[in-house]
Amino acid sequence: MSLKHEFRISENVYDEKESSIENTISISDDLVRYMSDSLCWIKTFWNGKKEKEGLNYYGYTIIKGENVKKLRKVIEAWIHLFKNSTSTIILTGDFIIDENKYERIEVSKEVCLAQLIALKKLCVEAEKGRKAVLHEGI
Repeated sequence: MSLKHEFRISENVYDEKESSIENTISISDDLVRYMSDSLCWIKTFWNGKKEKEGLNYYGYTIIKGENVKKLRKVIEAWIHLFKNSTSTIILTGDFIIDENKYERIEVSKEVCLAQLIALKKLCVEAEKGRKAVLHEGI
């Protein structure tokens, strides 16, 4: 079972318990880690309090205001990039010390795009309703 990050619209930007578990979008951990540098361009609130950049890997992250739009734009850029890939995408993972090489993670282009398109739609919905996006780490 692979690790997942979950995203959903939050009704109350200060309380993760106020978000609906309906319409939860799951993104594979491999994909989130691969995109993590670009996700650090987004200002967020870790565990609802501390303002930082990027996603809280183990806790929850609230993305609100203009940063929901920024998240959408970053996701759109990845969608455009992955649309040009082969049917199997090779992601570079962690460095494996014993083997002296980086992990190669194979993912389906179709699955990858489906996850990102769903997240983009979630961001669009949040923007329309002027709501926050809640990210729950692994």
